[in-house]
Amino acid sequence: MMIYCSAANPAHPFNSFFSGNVRSLRQNRSDAEIARSMRQYHSTHYSANLMAIVITTKTLTLDQLESGVLDTLLTIPDLNIPTPVYDAPFRQRDLGKLIKMETNSRSNQLKVYFQMDDPPKEMKINPQEYFTSLIGHEGPESLLQEVKRQGLVDSIITRKTSYARGINNFEVMFNLTPKGLERWKTVIRHLFEYIKMLRTTIPSERYWNEIIQRQRINYKNQDHVTTIEFTRKIADDILDGKKGKEEILAGPPDDDGFDAEKLQKIMNGLRAKNMIVFLISPTFQGKTERIEPWYQGRYNISDIETGQGSRIIKMAKRS
Repeated sequence: MMIYCSAANPAHPFNSFFSGNVRSLRQNRSDAEIARSMRQYHSTHYSANLMAIVITTKTLTLDQLESGVLDTLLTIPDLNIPTPVYDAPFRQRDLGKLIKMETNSRSNQLKVYFQMDDPPKEMKINPQEYFTSLIGHEGPESLLQEVKRQGLVDSIITRKTSYARGINNFEVMFNLTPKGLERWKTVIRHLFEYIKMLRTTIPSERYWNEIIQRQRINYKNQDHVTTIEFTRKIADDILDGKKGKEEILAGPPDDDGFDAEKLQKIMNGLRAKNMIVFLISPTFQGKTERIEPWYQGRYNISDIETGQGSRIIKMAKRS
């Protein structure tokens, strides 16, 4: 993850150490400078209107919960600060990169990241769910079935991630066979052929409704969901502001107003100009030149449009 962040615009907050430690905090600054900087950040960002708290318990009543937290929470000032909206972390010159990364694992992976726009505010269910589900489909006539048939890939995972407003990505991860590692460009070709098919086909309202119903079923059967996942999801929904209190507790809506035009528009973000490709393998050990500063990850980075990779970008641009 940190190597992905380090590929972003150096001036963007995304290109930083997410968690932080004494070393990253200090950065050759004195204790007085650090304290002054932290007080400044607290006074300008620590506002009740940017926060949400979700508490779950098996032992306390609601009254006990309120008495335990309200005294603390009511002291947090409400500065009425607008929710931060960031520029995209990757400039055009930061995209179209191939990153080869060492790993101690015995597995080989191909990861394709697409920088995406924020989903439409009026849609309560992220429209990226549509292609996240279809590209990650494992049944007949799926992308996975084809690359498996050729002996290139064992499994596929797709996921969307929103770090903050303005910072979103969509990731496709393939677990490669040894043959797939040699022919990883073929895997990307099949990915873009599948994406082209999705972009040139009118989105299916029936399939969109199936996605909503699956989400409702998953919401009602949450035995497999950890407490931290459950509370984080509710907190995210509160801060997102698209749903009212009753809607958040009721789970996904029965109907989110299918809009084929909006689905097609967001699928247009799945283009070569918006991607970064990771090739991760133990076979790269001793062949990399760069070192990521926080976790000491070793990697190389190059433009996909140079050398053999140029065929990938040309093929992807046609899709």
